[in-house]
Amino acid sequence: MGIRQVDGGDWMADYHCRAARVRKVFPTKTEARAWLDEQRVAHRRGENVKRATVTVEQLYGKWLDNLRGKKARSYVRRLETAWKAVKPWLDGHGHRRAASLSVKVLRQYESWREKSGRARSTITNELRLLTGCLRWSASNGDVGANPVRDFRPERGGTAVIPDVPSPDDLQKIFDALPTVATKKAFYALLALGCRVGSFCELMCEDTGVDGQIAFKREVKAGWQYRRPLPAFPFRLPERGVLFPDDRGVKWNHSTLFHRIVKACGVAKVERINVHSLRHCFATYHLAAGESSFDVMRYGGWRTLAMMTKYADQGREYGGLIARGRAEGRADGYLPLWPVGGDEAIKDDEKEDED
Repeated sequence: MGIRQVDGGDWMADYHCRAARVRKVFPTKTEARAWLDEQRVAHRRGENVKRATVTVEQLYGKWLDNLRGKKARSYVRRLETAWKAVKPWLDGHGHRRAASLSVKVLRQYESWREKSGRARSTITNELRLLTGCLRWSASNGDVGANPVRDFRPERGGTAVIPDVPSPDDLQKIFDALPTVATKKAFYALLALGCRVGSFCELMCEDTGVDGQIAFKREVKAGWQYRRPLPAFPFRLPERGVLFPDDRGVKWNHSTLFHRIVKACGVAKVERINVHSLRHCFATYHLAAGESSFDVMRYGGWRTLAMMTKYADQGREYGGLIARGRAEGRADGYLPLWPVGGDEAIKDDEKEDED
């Protein structure tokens, strides 16, 4: 326990209780000392009993409320999805209270998920999120101590870069997509190399007269960036959503994902998902001889190390790029847009309906 002055002239009070550490900043030293005295009195009254009875669900809910507005909505949704997997198991095994958790309990959950056939990366993420919640709760004073502070999830094998589809396979998938809006979204994701969450949030006002496009919403860890706007073989709208769905509104991630997966089945090519298009962008642009820095900047990665994780550098793609350029593909890998543009695609759709 103690009080010290921090930058700006404020005073920080530190309070330790049962291996937990709580810090608060006050404008004056007197207020900081008064708060420390209150904590000591509360501890002597036995108010830590409340902390012993708090449930994991209460802590997780408070943690989520703290993260909303600070993290991207896609990250918060991932936390909510993880909780839907963890909560039934905790309730069914009598571990609703945070105080009942231990390293042994988390190992049991880990083993159960493995036997259920879940991917190692999924299990690791669920456990990291749960331990992160407990760590935050302990530092916030909501629990007496972090009961699983010594837990470390077992690491899975090294992540394998998925096989990047050839330009011919990308063309087959593109041709099998059902609507003009879906084809535009597929083409734009390949050309921009951005995350699907950022893509769905793009608006016409994000494009400037300087030929740049700004990614400001649903960006990972608040990393906003700008890049040159590629030349598209179709006309972009002048207002509203930049790449709308069939109804003229923002795309739903799941709808876009399922349409691409279904198109893979129709085209009889190996299944990919929306995020695979980001791997295509990094791989083909590096294979085309572009600098690693430019690929990192245009794709919105914060470090070169992260960008290289997306690129498949174990295979030779230079020949595919050269052949694609000879066939007239933009950047050597983007699908060939039908002659006649949107109207030609709509005519094909009518023929399929007939």
